[in-house]
Amino acid sequence: MTRYARRAKEYLRTILDADIEIEAMRFRIEELMNTAEMCGAIVTSDKVQSSPKQDTMERAITRLVEERTRLAERIDEWVEKKADCMAVLATMQNPLYKQVLVYRYVMRKRWGRIMKELNYSYDHLMTLHRNALDDLGRILEQKGADDE
Repeated sequence: MTRYARRAKEYLRTILDADIEIEAMRFRIEELMNTAEMCGAIVTSDKVQSSPKQDTMERAITRLVEERTRLAERIDEWVEKKADCMAVLATMQNPLYKQVLVYRYVMRKRWGRIMKELNYSYDHLMTLHRNALDDLGRILEQKGADDE
């Protein structure tokens, strides 16, 4: 793998990593919501107002609100990264290279699915992928030089 391809893969990987992190945060929020609901059910059936279970519910709700705030911030960052990525991909001259990278890294499609949709063999698709990464890496390098 060339240095250009490595650079491109690292760049595209940040989008995948952010996507996975957001999914994990959404799962965590779902867990916290379930915990808060369980605490609420326990507290509402309890007649004592100053119950330690009330503290448990408050902590669960506080964690839930904090996690939702972090999720919103992370989604904003991810949207910016994805928009930047799409802008860079739009500068690629070869539409097939762009399509392979969008399918794989933006749309998160598996290689088998991409092979079927593009009607290419695995080996040919891997060649296209390597060339696309190399091309994108050169664009990123040029963009980095332009930004300085």
